[in-house]
Amino acid sequence: MPDAAPPAVESASKRFRTVEVRRVERVTLKAVRITLGGDALEGFGTPLLGGHIKVMLPGTDQVRAYTPRRFDAGRLEIEIEVILHGDSPGSRWATAAKPGDVVDLRGPGGRGHTVDPGASWHLLAGDACALPAIGMVLEALPATARAIVIAEVDDASEERPLPSLAEVQAWWVRSGEVPGQALETAVRSIELPEGAGQVFLACESGVMRRIRQHLIDARGLEPASLHTRGYWKAGIVNYPDHDYGQDD
Repeated sequence: MPDAAPPAVESASKRFRTVEVRRVERVTLKAVRITLGGDALEGFGTPLLGGHIKVMLPGTDQVRAYTPRRFDAGRLEIEIEVILHGDSPGSRWATAAKPGDVVDLRGPGGRGHTVDPGASWHLLAGDACALPAIGMVLEALPATARAIVIAEVDDASEERPLPSLAEVQAWWVRSGEVPGQALETAVRSIELPEGAGQVFLACESGVMRRIRQHLIDARGLEPASLHTRGYWKAGIVNYPDHDYGQDD
């Protein structure tokens, strides 16, 4: 089933809305969960699976894209997770954020992932930056679904529970000197179940393209069954958020 973003979602995502930080929680040593809320989120729209919002980092002219982990239309709150990467602008904001801080955001946007209820299995793979989106997809799977998760993190302290009604088999692999190498090796070596499956993959752009091509060429998966995202690219700061790797 192909992934697509309804035009109405894109057109509603253009303006910035001023909200405040409601809660800040350290999920792991390198992951900060920030809940933003306020009346400005009235009519915000439900974020798509694996989509994004844009946050104007306070005190700067820089905008960063984050996966909305949850959106509560009743409480007018949206939850994001920021993965800390050294002394980056996003990391500095997330580390210093506290309730009451004001921040501007816009969205939702991005091309959403559509869960195929007829898929025999679901492969969800990515690095630490993909864990919020992987969590969203897992929570959207029905109890009848079977999911395989391959996640690349720095160490065991970055592993976390992955709630889902589905039957989930999770593989945590360790990042090495070359980001994405362990993830790619794991995907290439894993034995996939029989039947027509569906894939959600998000990681470094070059790694994403190699894994995507492997799944198409060596595993025989249809391109329409793959939702792939290049969240970042080695050597490039603030990589564009519309890299879906669909150049096959």
